[in-house]
Amino acid sequence: IGDEIRPKVEAKAAELAATRATREDVAAILTAFDDMQRFGQDLEKRLVADIQLHTAILVASHNVFISNFKYAVAAYLKAHFKIGGEKTSEESQRVDSELHHDIAWSIARGKAKSAYAATVKMLRHGRLGVEAAGRT
Repeated sequence: IGDEIRPKVEAKAAELAATRATREDVAAILTAFDDMQRFGQDLEKRLVADIQLHTAILVASHNVFISNFKYAVAAYLKAHFKIGGEKTSEESQRVDSELHHDIAWSIARGKAKSAYAATVKMLRHGRLGVEAAGRT
């Protein structure tokens, strides 16, 4: 799925979630984001919360095709963690948290274009992190 499909599907999912998410969907998204923050330096627990956040967003799109993409995204995030997760700097984690915050709250506020743009930015940041980890 990598860099070819994931940005298109996840950005569209965030955009759709901003207009289609129920209160329960928004609660799941914000809870998963809060868990990511709470787990901070416990990277394995943070990974689980990150997968939950992406899954909640995909499900909140209320699109059957996009919702089922959660399996591919979970596999991708686990692979990403194995490649570079343990080498993630505090600064990179801070930026990653800010980007996830922007996505979660754009969806919660119903701001579709902002959710789309924040997702594209977050995925670009993640890709650059994996590329950097691969060079070390």
